[in-house]
Amino acid sequence: MIGLISVAGGTHGLQAVNTMEFSTRALRAWAVPYVVPIATAARALDQDGLVRDAAVERQLATLGSEVVRVVRRFAPDGALHRGTECERAAEHAAAA
Repeated sequence: MIGLISVAGGTHGLQAVNTMEFSTRALRAWAVPYVVPIATAARALDQDGLVRDAAVERQLATLGSEVVRVVRRFAPDGALHRGTECERAAEHAAAA
């Protein structure tokens, strides 16, 4: 389960999220539908990368909560754990 976050100056952040979502699917991972593109990085984050915008902080907390919520729902379902299939796919990719 993956939560997608992008940091950019302007609207490019949403394009980055879209690209990450395609990559996530290609890896057979799951991305929660809620995403956080931070368009105003210079104002939302300080020089050390710490969040200084309360609205962005709430969005990030919401995203984290959503990832945890979905993981808890999926984890008990053994049908979703496909370790053997992943190993077979890795072997197939290595042989190619």
